[in-house]
Amino acid sequence: MSLWLAKTWVNATVGQPAARADAVRLLDQATAEGVEATLIVGTRLTTNGKCFLGRWDGRELLVLELSSALQQDWSVDPSGLLRQLEPVALPHAAFSTLPLVALTVSHVEGADVHDGCPGRKEN
Repeated sequence: MSLWLAKTWVNATVGQPAARADAVRLLDQATAEGVEATLIVGTRLTTNGKCFLGRWDGRELLVLELSSALQQDWSVDPSGLLRQLEPVALPHAAFSTLPLVALTVSHVEGADVHDGCPGRKEN
C-alpha cells in the first residue's frame, strides 16, 4: 500500500478537518522518520460515527474498527485523536521487495481475548 492510499483512507474517514490534517501529518512524519505510527480516531471525528485504530508501518495501513466495549475499556474519548510514533518493530529488509496485498479479519474483544489468526479461535 502506498502512502497515498493511506492518506486517502484518512481523508475519507476522518470528517473533522483539524483532526484529518493531524492524522495526515502523522503519516507524513512517520514516513519521513522511518518509524511506525498509531492512530485512534474517536467516533465524533469520523464520517460514519465509528471509532478506528490505524497502524502505519511505512508499507501498509492496518485499520481496526473498535467496538463500544473496547472503546470503553481503553477509555477512548469520542472527540479524541490519539497519535503515537515509535520505532519500527521489524526491519523492512526482512520483507520481500515484491508488493503484496493481503486481507485479514481480526476480532478483538478485549485486552486478553483476540483472534489474530484467520480460521483459528483462542479461548
